Amino acid sequence: MTVKDKVGRKRYITFTITANRKITRGELIYTFNKYPSKPYLIILEEKGGVVRCPHKKQVHTVKDLNSVTRVKDVEVKIETVKASGSIKKAKRILQGI
Repeated sequence: MTVKDKVGRKRYITFTITANRKITRGELIYTFNKYPSKPYLIILEEKGGVVRCPHKKQVHTVKDLNSVTRVKDVEVKIETVKASGSIKKAKRILQGI
């Protein structure tokens, strides 16, 4: 057993967001906290963002992100792009969107 098995590995999930108006960081965090996987918002840009989650909850986090349809009173569509094991790679993916 290695140290990472005890502490846990992280996954960074890149997503795109489509909405009628700009969504604030606080609104998105409030929405994410309602889900059991509790994705942690790392980066939020105009077209998308990056969330962090434990590697064992990656599948649940992707399902939760794809199921988001409303943030506060605004209809949104969130689509996951790709999961990565490093924040550096996730940032590169986000730049390519």
